[in-house]
Amino acid sequence: MDDLSPCKKLIVRARVAKFVNSYPNIEVTYAIEDADSLTSSDSITLNVTLDREADEENPDDQVADAPHFPHRKMVSWWIVVGDAKTKQLHAIKKVTVKAKLETKLDFSLPQGEWDLKLYLICDSYAGADQDFDLEKIKVAEGEDSDDDDDEDDDDAMDQD
Repeated sequence: MDDLSPCKKLIVRARVAKFVNSYPNIEVTYAIEDADSLTSSDSITLNVTLDREADEENPDDQVADAPHFPHRKMVSWWIVVGDAKTKQLHAIKKVTVKAKLETKLDFSLPQGEWDLKLYLICDSYAGADQDFDLEKIKVAEGEDSDDDDDEDDDDAMDQD
């Protein structure tokens, strides 16, 4: 940067400052509802809270610093629940965050113990992604409602 003119140095510094100030920093909290009583016949609800410092006075607070992008790009986030070992996704949601966002992801799992991860993936900035190991999820066997329906169907067929 020593070979740049003082004017160009000032422009470069201003670009760096704009990028650093727009780079997102998100705090993530999460919890599984009724974690002690999960069954394979019920959906599992993961409550996720995303909290970021927002400049309430800046209307471009959620716009990515992307000078070569052809139009204004809003910063969006993908919230994903998955199994890293099997590379299987269980829930996914795309969101934008102004200051604080509380959302839920619903998914179901078969009976067993599961080691899942929560991923927060930014669609606008490299290096802003986060991932979290969820506590081991224990899913008990649930009621099988399909068997009950099949028995009712068999009874109806016998009557014909």
